[in-house]
Amino acid sequence: MKKIGVLLNLVISFFLVSCSGGNSSSTSTSEISSISSEGSLTSSSSEGSSSAESESSKTSSEEESSSSSDSYVSVTSVELDESSLKIYTDDYSAILTATVFPENATNKALTWESSNIEVATVEDGAIKPIKAGETTIKVKTVDGGYSDQCIVTVKDPVTIDNYVLHGLFYGETQWTDKPMVNNPASTTEYMIQGVSLHANDVFKIHMFGDTWYGYSAIKSSVKAGLVATAPNDDNIKVLESGVYDIYSDYNEFEGGHIYISKVEGTTPDVVPVSGISLSNSGKYLLTRTEFIITPTVYPNNATNKDVTWRSSDTSIATVTSAGRVVASVNSKVGKTIITAKTVDGGFTATCIVYVSASQYPAYCLTGTVGGYSRSGISMRYAAIPLETTGKYLIPDVDLVAGDKLTVTDNRGTRLKDWHNKVYEKEVNQNMSVNVYLDVNNADKDYLSFAPKNGN
Repeated sequence: MKKIGVLLNLVISFFLVSCSGGNSSSTSTSEISSISSEGSLTSSSSEGSSSAESESSKTSSEEESSSSSDSYVSVTSVELDESSLKIYTDDYSAILTATVFPENATNKALTWESSNIEVATVEDGAIKPIKAGETTIKVKTVDGGYSDQCIVTVKDPVTIDNYVLHGLFYGETQWTDKPMVNNPASTTEYMIQGVSLHANDVFKIHMFGDTWYGYSAIKSSVKAGLVATAPNDDNIKVLESGVYDIYSDYNEFEGGHIYISKVEGTTPDVVPVSGISLSNSGKYLLTRTEFIITPTVYPNNATNKDVTWRSSDTSIATVTSAGRVVASVNSKVGKTIITAKTVDGGFTATCIVYVSASQYPAYCLTGTVGGYSRSGISMRYAAIPLETTGKYLIPDVDLVAGDKLTVTDNRGTRLKDWHNKVYEKEVNQNMSVNVYLDVNNADKDYLSFAPKNGN
């Protein structure tokens, strides 16, 4: 019976081996059989092939995922080519260019917006102006949300005036343009209404073409005594102050014509005086000589620039209504104050005049003055004695950097400092000043400076 059991096991084992014989990878997938000591069949399975295929598939998937992650480049910033922009409502090609960083960023997609779509809209950087005003155009990256912005100012189109009133108004020294508009009652005329003109204002009409053309032919309908043709460049001169309506036309056959009418019962705008200065702060004057003081009234376009004059002591020097200061042969030696006063506002400025019978002043400024050597006694830089003994004014001195000033008395002797060396004061900048001298101040500084007309 035992022999039959062993034989049966051998047959079964042979049968199993025969069934697996068609598998080419039988070596890695065969089952190894053994007969246990109890005569039972025991088997173990090798999973090497299927396990290797699983590991291989997993590794390939991870590598693909890693490779995809390494190739993505994130955005770090965005920048517009303009931070501010001025455009006009008739502009059709205003474009902002945005640059995304880094250059090789994977996702460069952008969004655009305008803070005020009533002023301008934006699409892909192209700005469409709507009306005059201000808006902020903002660009933003889809990746990372980085942004930049540009302030856009929209203006109405620039227009060039076809006609202007071109002149020197209210005593101006620079020519000024007053724009004229179309006269709705005439297809050929331009006009400017309610313009204030003052006596002695000068103007002409300018017409814009390839260049500016000026003309001033006056129609006979203009009331006599209001304006006249000025002697230079065919300008028109105002004879009577007032508020005027001015009309003008032009054609190539007759040229340009001006029609002027004064609005009755009106007066021009008044520009008040704000101050006055004089050409001289002081003057050392010999008897039987004279000089003219020139006033400057502020502002330059003040309506009334009239000035009155006064001398504090006419026995020393007199002054005319034109600012002419005269020291006669009978003038006393001494000091007088010449005062100019504006009729409008009562602003004043003064000039100290010292009249002397000697051409050798007690002291004068020498050394290097205004870049030039002044070695001898000079009336130009004579010292005018002030109220306090030993103090003087040397008026209206123009200095340049590098000047070295000394003081010389009427004997030709130069003042010395407390070290018994010739006194010298060096100038380190350009300036126009009044120089004050104190001969009692040798231990400190003989000279000091102050603004002109500051006496």
